[in-house]
Amino acid sequence: MAAGDIWVTIRGHRNRGTGILNNELYVGRLIFNRLECCKNPATERRVSRPNPTEEHVVVEIPDLRIVSDALWQMVKDRQRAYRSRCLSNAPPIRGSL
Repeated sequence: MAAGDIWVTIRGHRNRGTGILNNELYVGRLIFNRLECCKNPATERRVSRPNPTEEHVVVEIPDLRIVSDALWQMVKDRQRAYRSRCLSNAPPIRGSL
């Protein structure tokens, strides 16, 4: 990782539920069926595709909870604030000529 890069393993991807800050197991929620793996016929490699959220299977396991709901919500609020701040400072997609 180059100096100044964002730590993706900590921050992760909010929509995919990856990274330490998005791991719902910390609040006692185990999610199955997030991805579907299939083989690409051209390359013979496995490719993962996200399943729709309606197909996810969520199981509550309170014994695995290590983070309170209040702390979880604070992290989610901070992620939203960070995202909106980054988007407001981002250059336009199409630069003016």
